[in-house]
Formats: sequence, C-alpha cells, structure tokens
Amino acid sequence: MRDDLWTTLRQTRPTPATDAHARTGDPLFVTPDVSGPYGTPTSGPRLRTGLAFAPRPSSPLLDSGVPTPGNGGRDYRGTPLYHGAPDIGAIEGPC
Repeated sequence: MRDDLWTTLRQTRPTPATDAHARTGDPLFVTPDVSGPYGTPTSGPRLRTGLAFAPRPSSPLLDSGVPTPGNGGRDYRGTPLYHGAPDIGAIEGPC
C-alpha cells in the first residue's frame, strides 16, 4: 500500500486554472528518491530522512515563498528563517 501511495503522490497533477502563481516542474530536492529509514514505533521517526527533501542551490523553491506569521522562526532542521525571501517547503535554503 505504501508504494501505491508514493506512486500517487509523485504523479503530475494539473495546475488549477485559477492559480496565477502556480509553481510547476522539478523542485530539485537533494535526494528525491529517499527510501528510508523511516523509524519504528519503538524508535520514533527518523527525522534525518526528511533532510533528503532539502532544496538544491538551483532549486526553484528558493526565495519563492511568502512569509508566514507565527512560524516559530526556524525551519525543519532548526535554521533561522529567513535568508532573503522565504523558500517554499520545510527547509530554508539549500543544503
């Protein structure tokens, strides 16, 4: 079932005609085909796995977001926000 869900999530979706600011194309993640480890009920989640979804230096995600008030001031890995304009995603700036 997990493979079916992953395949579904990776499929290209149509861009809504009403979204004048839609971003499409390859987000240029560091390691987009990450396959774990994901953790266990005993160990908890392996949060380091999420770092595979950091943007590369040439990613279109960089400086393409909008400020989010009350965001806690740090990204997924604990880096202070923002370095210029906000990035799209959980990780600010390239790794």
